[in-house]
This record gives sequence, structure tokens and C-alpha cells, in this order.
Amino acid sequence: MRLKESWICDTAGGCQISLYVQPAAKKSEVVGLHGENHLKVKVKAPPEDGKANKELIRLLATTLAMSKKDIEILRGDKSRNKDILLHGQKIDYVQATLLTLFHKS
Repeated sequence: MRLKESWICDTAGGCQISLYVQPAAKKSEVVGLHGENHLKVKVKAPPEDGKANKELIRLLATTLAMSKKDIEILRGDKSRNKDILLHGQKIDYVQATLLTLFHKS
């Protein structure tokens, strides 16, 4: 039986994730849980002119093998706390893929 994660949920359009994003990091990567309600992601890009958001979308698209156009920032465009909609994605796949990244270490 899988524990319910508070950072991820099913929606009518796909899967929604809540992230805490750290810009201007040494490398772009999924780090782990940030509190109980967010998954922490580091991005190399600085938080200016939307560069960090673009890098976040690129990282998620690459990691989840999906198109960048299917990733939408619902809330937090100018904040470190972001709600992201992954159009057409299933919660089991997204959760397993992202959790595997930081459980390897």
C-alpha cells in the first residue's frame, strides 16, 4: 500500500505537483521532499526574466519524458513555491519517476 503524498494529486487534466524551487544552484536536479507539502527542485538558472521557470519546465519535461508545452505553472510564477500541472500524466508514473531520482542517493 502506497502512502498518500501531499505534494502530488490527480486532476481532471492530468497530475498536479507542488514544488519548492531553488534557483541559481550548481546543477538542475530533483532533491527530495521539502517539508510535507512540496518536492524540492534545484535549477541552475537565475530567478530573472523567467529563466528559472524555463529551466524548471525543461528539467521536468526531460525527466518525465513529456513535451514542455504540456507543463503549466498554475501558481507561483514569481515565487519559489509553485503548483505545476502536468497535462495528460498519471500520478503513479510521475510519483514513481520523481521519487526514484532522490532515493538513489
